[in-house]
Amino acid sequence: MPTPYIEKLSRQGYGSVQRLELLWDKAKEKADKAGRGRDYAYLTGIFNRMVGLKDKSFAMNTNS
Repeated sequence: MPTPYIEKLSRQGYGSVQRLELLWDKAKEKADKAGRGRDYAYLTGIFNRMVGLKDKSFAMNTNS
């Protein structure tokens, strides 16, 4: 689990760390079912959509 990323999203107001960790685990399960559990970009894409981030570049912005 990418803890710094989850902590960053929590600071940005996307939910508590605990909630985001739960969503990460659910995204990991979905990626595993699709046979892509080791594909970090795929997994992060699922997670970002679950969190409500549609634009990946916004999520990866390092200005905060």
